[in-house]
Amino acid sequence: MDISVFTIHPNHIKIPKKINNISYSFLDNIYDINFQPYYDLLNTFEDFRIKNIYHFIYLRSILIHKKFNSIPILKKNMISFNDDIIQYINKDKIKAIIIMNGIQQYFTPIKDQPHQTQLSNS
Repeated sequence: MDISVFTIHPNHIKIPKKINNISYSFLDNIYDINFQPYYDLLNTFEDFRIKNIYHFIYLRSILIHKKFNSIPILKKNMISFNDDIIQYINKDKIKAIIIMNGIQQYFTPIKDQPHQTQLSNS
């Protein structure tokens, strides 16, 4: 059994119809993987709904911080999704994974993924 840091591998993310073509860059130059599906997912939402995704990731960062206090909490108020996420990740691969998994889980909640487990310290 392969173990992955992703709740869904980037190559297996199903992308609904894109309605925007916003140029995101918050995952650029961090990993040598196909990160375009994360940008494509964000482009399936109207601009005003990106704030909802940001808030979801913010709330997840609070839960993750409670379990692993070395992981910082995303700042509460979004000004620019791309810029705020770039600032949060700060080229840290662990924080990039947190953001990628947060985006995936917004679109495909973990309860819909029977083989995944919740965060644990074990």
